[in-house]
Amino acid sequence: MKTTDKPLFSNGTEFTSWQFRNCDNCVKQSRYNEKNDTYSRFRCTIDRDISMQQVGLQEVNVKSWEATQIKDCPYIQTERKIGKKRKIKNQLQLEL
Repeated sequence: MKTTDKPLFSNGTEFTSWQFRNCDNCVKQSRYNEKNDTYSRFRCTIDRDISMQQVGLQEVNVKSWEATQIKDCPYIQTERKIGKKRKIKNQLQLEL
């Protein structure tokens, strides 16, 4: 992937409002577990790049930079994906 050294946000207020509008409503965001004192693994590359740039890593994906430059994240996922139940061959179906 192509990378860039551009900052994702110009200031902390812009970061806070973008994350509140997008990441806090997304099911892919990394969450903090108080019992274990750990964070869940990253499932979103944009969330990962935002966190890594906050701690000092300047190089981020161009995809993340483009997503943070618009108001609403194009990759937001507000509902969990649930897989279909597989049909088992030769299994009897009970009608109630």
